[in-house]
Amino acid sequence: MADYRNCSVLQCMTCNTVLGDSLGICGEVQSLQSIICLKVTEDVKVDKKLEMSLNGQLAFSTYQVLHCAGCHGAVGLALHSTPEHLSALRNLFLLRKELMNCYMLRSGTCVKASKVNFKHRPVDKNIKELKQDLEAQLKQVKILEEMMEKLYTDSVSVV
Repeated sequence: MADYRNCSVLQCMTCNTVLGDSLGICGEVQSLQSIICLKVTEDVKVDKKLEMSLNGQLAFSTYQVLHCAGCHGAVGLALHSTPEHLSALRNLFLLRKELMNCYMLRSGTCVKASKVNFKHRPVDKNIKELKQDLEAQLKQVKILEEMMEKLYTDSVSVV
């Protein structure tokens, strides 16, 4: 369960429109100065046109530009086809840190996102918990199968 007091909200630096929150953040890409988001708000508009970069950090990548619905400014991008070194970022939302403010819920303060370190979430723990849950469910299914098989064999032997 998330501790919402430690959450933050990502806002457009130009117009303060809310574009995402820390629950949707899964890290950052320092080389692109971007925050990696699994999800963003409906106020992030994805440009329909695919663009391609031939040089720089995004060389040989195709992407769609992300715009703020409030001020219509470009706030990031969503990568589609990339070279291998960027493949982990495909189909994720990359919000430019220098264009974001972070409103910290606990303190009620607003800081520049470029001053915040967006650490990668520890996925290991979640995977272990998920594995345990799935194993417990599998045991329950096996018990139910055994019970159903016993009921079936008992009912066949009576007839």
